[in-house]
Amino acid sequence: MQSKIFTLFALAATVFAVPTATPEEPQAEWTITNHADVSLAKRTVGGMFLCQDWHFQGTCGYAVQPLNTCIHLDAPWWHSVSSMGPDAGTVCNIYSDYSCNTLISRDLRNPGSSDLGELGINDAMGSFNCRAG
Repeated sequence: MQSKIFTLFALAATVFAVPTATPEEPQAEWTITNHADVSLAKRTVGGMFLCQDWHFQGTCGYAVQPLNTCIHLDAPWWHSVSSMGPDAGTVCNIYSDYSCNTLISRDLRNPGSSDLGELGINDAMGSFNCRAG
């Protein structure tokens, strides 16, 4: 009987000790590919497709990120994105710094931009924040 009580207590302690993400932590892992093999067709609100080369080429990644949350870009994405496409129903602001303070592009919508140089922000993105729209 004592063994069962101890086991239940240990299980309960383990369940309540599971860490949770804070709003500052990225909520999704980027799936990195060596080519743009992820369709730019309608996917999920909050999804973002990033590529390091123009025209959705080179190293690319896709992840569904939480809305209304600053997404901080780390390697390999920090200041190295040349094309990006938010999913349909997603509108994003792009920032040059890591904490969504220095706005460099507003209201980027699907299908996004295959050449961020045309917007004057090639390899300049450090973070972004998206909302439904």
